[in-house]
Amino acid sequence: MRSVQTDEIAQLDEFLDELGKDELGKETEAKCGLLREHLESARVYLLGLMPAEYALSLKMAEEALDCVSDPDLRNRIEKFIHGA
Repeated sequence: MRSVQTDEIAQLDEFLDELGKDELGKETEAKCGLLREHLESARVYLLGLMPAEYALSLKMAEEALDCVSDPDLRNRIEKFIHGA
């Protein structure tokens, strides 16, 4: 049985992968670099069992969500942030 932590790590990995590509598969890292950085930090803090730092990284990621042009991806990340 998978743990909640494992599921959250898998979801963060999926978001990071999706943020690395646009509809044509081109890199968009410059556009959402700050958001990616916060999500990567959140992943590290989750693995390190540092809940306060994890929560702060997610809060900072939420503040950088405007860079995501795909409304579906933006909504999924926002739901994840609020559910985590």
